[in-house]
Amino acid sequence: MELLERALLEPRDGDLGPTPPPPDPDPGLVAAYVSRLRASVPENLASLSVVVDAGHGAAYQIGPLALSRAGAAVTAIHDAPDGRNINS
Repeated sequence: MELLERALLEPRDGDLGPTPPPPDPDPGLVAAYVSRLRASVPENLASLSVVVDAGHGAAYQIGPLALSRAGAAVTAIHDAPDGRNINS
């Protein structure tokens, strides 16, 4: 067995070291994605209250932003990714 394979198969103690900070999203990409999402929902959601479970995922800010721009009252949950808690 190769050295790398052995290292990959060794049990780990769970400590992966410090979590790096998340990267800053590209504002142009965020705007394009929000625009695309906005096009897929009704024009005015002012009468709705929406809960978004972001699953601590990469788009944790974008879904709530698109819905709030459509006028919905948005409550986001599981919107604090730390690099390890996705979908937890």
